[in-house]
Amino acid sequence: MVATNLKNCVIIVAMLYKITNGTVELSGTTILNRIDFEIRNKNEKIAVIGRNGSGKTTLLRLISGELELSREDGVNSSVAMTANPTIGYLKQLSFEDNNRTLDEEIRLVFKKVLSMKERLSELVALMESDTDDTRFLYETIPAVTWCNACK
Repeated sequence: MVATNLKNCVIIVAMLYKITNGTVELSGTTILNRIDFEIRNKNEKIAVIGRNGSGKTTLLRLISGELELSREDGVNSSVAMTANPTIGYLKQLSFEDNNRTLDEEIRLVFKKVLSMKERLSELVALMESDTDDTRFLYETIPAVTWCNACK
């Protein structure tokens, strides 16, 4: 936070994150060229929108600390942070199998939960049936004990 006294007037500028005159080069190619960027409020939310290849991911990697500004002779550039802001972003994903559909790819994230849901459905169906398998079901669930009175 910076405070300046100007003739009985106090101006307070709160800054959480700021890039000044920032340039990022990757493999000799300038991706971001002398940009200025600032987040002033801890409740501020941002959306980074642009065409493919315009530097959105590079900007997010710079903000998250994965990249640093490139050094240019005679150019004063900086990244400044105050109040230790929490910074996070969802990285772009590269799919392992290009033959999978988007739905299949998303379901992979929930594979364990979906498997548990499927097993739970099987157990519910088994409990609803009136067969000898019901006793087996109770024997396979450690938290449930089978008693003769339950028959």
